[in-house]
Amino acid sequence: MRVVAAIAASPPAGSIHQLMLLYAPHAQRPALQAVLGVQTEIRASLRIGLDHSVAHARLAWWQAECERAANGTPSHPLLRDIAEAARNAHHAAPDLRGLVRAAALDLAQAPLEDMAALQDYCESAQGTLFAVLAALLGVDAAAARASGTALHVLEWLSAHPTTHVAEIPAAEAALTTQLQGIAPEFRPALRPLLVWVELTRWRLAQALHLPADAPPPTLRLTMWQNLLAWRAARAAQRKRFL
Repeated sequence: MRVVAAIAASPPAGSIHQLMLLYAPHAQRPALQAVLGVQTEIRASLRIGLDHSVAHARLAWWQAECERAANGTPSHPLLRDIAEAARNAHHAAPDLRGLVRAAALDLAQAPLEDMAALQDYCESAQGTLFAVLAALLGVDAAAARASGTALHVLEWLSAHPTTHVAEIPAAEAALTTQLQGIAPEFRPALRPLLVWVELTRWRLAQALHLPADAPPPTLRLTMWQNLLAWRAARAAQRKRFL
């Protein structure tokens, strides 16, 4: 595989993305970083100040490119690297179309009118991301998709506590149920994603509504996150959860 680090920018030190990659097997890190790079490129279509027609054109191009990737013929360097890694892991071509769909919903500021709509949006966004990352780690993607979706539902509700505070406990319980459903033998391979989950849950408990690629604001938080990431990774390696 080509080295993609020069194409996909490294996540900020101390961010959830950076710590997730830190606990990934060295051989898989370039491909995982490439997936995060594709997500960044797609989400760049939502950049403040970007002309609306340009944003739509960008998303249309990424939709077509993700279609090509799903059919095994990507042209973008990051998607070609991801496709190669998927073949090496004996998995199907990566399907990242959900990331484009979620970004299009965000661009349209489409209202999420009920829990079914929120669940659908979160599955397109973080469910897609977790599924592709899990496949590249050599694990069946279904459990990772469900866990990523449940985590994103909890994040969304926690970011809107004024109107959704009553729904947060059920979302927390749903995430716990999804995590407990991951077979113990899969947990070591899913170590990077389980680190991501535990760091996000900790941030939500601390009311730190930061994106996964944002570094923590203080040295103290950096130290806490590094300790928590290490504990989560050790638990996953022992086929447990924190």
